[in-house]
Amino acid sequence: MRVLALAQALERALGNAPAAAAPQCVRSAAPGDGASLRILLVEDNPVNQRVATRMLERMGHRVDLAANGRQALDTLARKSYDLLFTDIQMPEMDGYELAVAVRDGESPATGCRSWR
Repeated sequence: MRVLALAQALERALGNAPAAAAPQCVRSAAPGDGASLRILLVEDNPVNQRVATRMLERMGHRVDLAANGRQALDTLARKSYDLLFTDIQMPEMDGYELAVAVRDGESPATGCRSWR
């Protein structure tokens, strides 16, 4: 059941299913039009990293990894991403803390607020 929910969430996030709300920041190429997305995957488990990375790459997307929220923030300071997938329970900074940090601040690379 969890795999099905993840697949549905990926389809929705990547534009293959109707979205509930329009994003605040819009890419020049809309998801679902064959454009590759740049995705930051924040996950501390190596097996989960490999599985999620392979799934996303098979869909044609580019994936970078961070092992925790602090590493994700460091990465976000250097690069911009179309999508951020994060685990919740991680060492140093968990997914909730990461979401708050991203929501409360603008991405240094784009100046775009990606969370409401």
